[in-house]
Amino acid sequence: MVADVPVGALLSGGVDSTAVTAVMSDLSDAPVNTFTVGFSGAFARNELDSARAMAARLGTRHHEVVISAAGFAEFLPMSIWHMEEPISTSSTLPYYKLCELARQHVKVC
Repeated sequence: MVADVPVGALLSGGVDSTAVTAVMSDLSDAPVNTFTVGFSGAFARNELDSARAMAARLGTRHHEVVISAAGFAEFLPMSIWHMEEPISTSSTLPYYKLCELARQHVKVC
């Protein structure tokens, strides 16, 4: 957290990211910027509610990006181009969008 640029945390609401954010919040004089990616529609894995609850509890300045099924499909060819090869994990697109959001507010997460 010692940096000459703004820092933040990626917050899923799980144990690891919540613990990191809690320590950052304890050490910081200002609210920590937190970032979460979520999905609209009937996606089975959505961490928005957990992340929102932890952000509220820790008093962070919380930011979210929500991806729709259409947005996921639209960005898929571009994400493969950025990776330069197909990757078998589905988390690369949400992670890209999450980092794209974070970059608008901080330089380091």
